[in-house]
Parts: sequence; C-alpha cells; structure tokens
Amino acid sequence: MKRIPNIITASRIIFTMLLFFISNNDILFICLYLLCGLSDVLDGYIAGKYHFESSFGAMFDSFADFIFDILILKLLFKLIGIKIIYFILIILFIKLITFFVGYKKYKKLAFLHTWLNKVSGILLFIFPVIYLKYKSDIIIYILFVFAFISALEELIITLKSKELDLDIKCIFKIK
Repeated sequence: MKRIPNIITASRIIFTMLLFFISNNDILFICLYLLCGLSDVLDGYIAGKYHFESSFGAMFDSFADFIFDILILKLLFKLIGIKIIYFILIILFIKLITFFVGYKKYKKLAFLHTWLNKVSGILLFIFPVIYLKYKSDIIIYILFVFAFISALEELIITLKSKELDLDIKCIFKIK
C-alpha cells in the first residue's frame, strides 16, 4: 500500500513520455495531459492522507515534475517559437546551478516543494490551454516571471539553508 503514491508518480513519467510521441493527436494528447496533472495531485494527496510520505517519494515526485516540465517547455517552444528560448535558458541555468549547489552541499538531489514552485507548476500545467484559447504573449511573460522568481527563490534557499528541507514553503522559512 505504501508504494501506491510512487506507482502513481511512475505512471506520470510514462504518460509524460507518451505525450512526447503523440503531440500531433489532440484528443489523446489532452487525455494523457490531464492524466499527468491528475496523477501529480493524486500521488501527493494519497501520500499525505495515509502518511505514506518518504524522502524517496518526494524526490521521485520532483523528478517526475522535472521531466513533465521539460516536455512542456519543448511543446511550448514548438507552439510559440524562438521568443521564449531566452526565458527557458535563463531559468534552466538557475535550476542547474541550484542542482549542483544542492548536490554538493547535501550530497543528494534537492528539489524543493516551495509555494512558488507549486504555483509555477500549476501555471505551467494550465498554460497550453490558456495560450491556445487567447494566444496572448502576456500569458507567456506571466508564466516565465513566476518560473524565474520560483527558480531564484529555490537557489537562494539552497545556498542559505544549513540543512536540507525538501518541504520548505518559502524563502522566509529558511532555518
């Protein structure tokens, strides 16, 4: 029973990989896309409700989110084109620095579950639907401002924290 959240997380990774190959089939894409979102909510809900949380589960969930985010960024690039490449590269650069600093400092992957990371994830998840409906560049900028601030917050927390707390909520909670 304790493995159910990790099985759901693994399914999100599989669904995400399938999304990569079926991006031309709108109906199947939307169904799998929604399954990815549902599995992301469901694994955390079940883990929390039944006290199945584990450090592996939190890291596995963050890894699945990272894979999903990379796929969505690739699809966004396909949808929107070159005008977002600089945003993606800046955020990716900050994330890579955070990854290396966290690994060097804590000897493990340090994907943090901050409120801003969650908001950025939600915005990234709903972005394709909103963009397809309104086709406004302002939506792109809102998404990337949140993602940039979130990445920067994660880097600052990783640099300043004395101990690793994957569930830290915000920069003001640094120990």
